[in-house]
Amino acid sequence: MILRLLFVSLTSLAIVASCSPSIDTTNIENAIEQEEYINDHEILWLDVLKQEENNYLIFIYSKTCGHCHDMMDEIIDFAKSEILPTYFINTRNSNIPINKEIHENISDIDELSIIGTPTILEIENKVVIKNIAGIDKCLSFLIDKRVS
Repeated sequence: MILRLLFVSLTSLAIVASCSPSIDTTNIENAIEQEEYINDHEILWLDVLKQEENNYLIFIYSKTCGHCHDMMDEIIDFAKSEILPTYFINTRNSNIPINKEIHENISDIDELSIIGTPTILEIENKVVIKNIAGIDKCLSFLIDKRVS
């Protein structure tokens, strides 16, 4: 009887173990690679208008923003394509002014604000020429930049 109970227990354990999903390390490796890329290209809010290039993008995101997370692969792919230099700002690391209106043609950081995350800023000659908020508008902007 004990032998039979042991056999049933071991058989049940083997069935459960074989049905358990294996750990997919691809997602973990992708997340680590993304984090490293972002860390290498992260700047602070006060440095928005201080980058060396004449034309560049800044992606403003929050780690707790679902839309930011949903578009992270796309923005990193865009950044890696080197169409335009792209920098990242995590809202948690910077004190970013939030406003209900989008302001463009701003050359003074004290006048600049965003309406939320995700946001893409396009800077040209130290002036914010685009201030794009929301996942749909940000993704459309990236697509347009890829084809132009």
